[in-house]
Amino acid sequence: MNLKSSVNEKGKKVTQYILFASGNEKTYEGILTESIQQSQFTRFDTVDGRRVYINTEKVDCFEVFSEEPTVYRSNSIDPGILEEIGKGGIIRAEK
Repeated sequence: MNLKSSVNEKGKKVTQYILFASGNEKTYEGILTESIQQSQFTRFDTVDGRRVYINTEKVDCFEVFSEEPTVYRSNSIDPGILEEIGKGGIIRAEK
């Protein structure tokens, strides 16, 4: 059962950088966010068919990066402003 992890907000495919309590680091690319299941062992599937299990008690922190392209468009009122189009709406950024 997918507990609607906040990682889903990053898109359908993400990369996760995980720092373990032991000091080891691991980067997983191509994680299918809809496959994430959280419990003592968080599990997820990757685009290349792997299923990964992570012991959550052994993780200090992790970072998540979207693998979906960012789309920009010019603001129709002020051409000096670019609008970043994403799943969460529009984020304004100057040129």
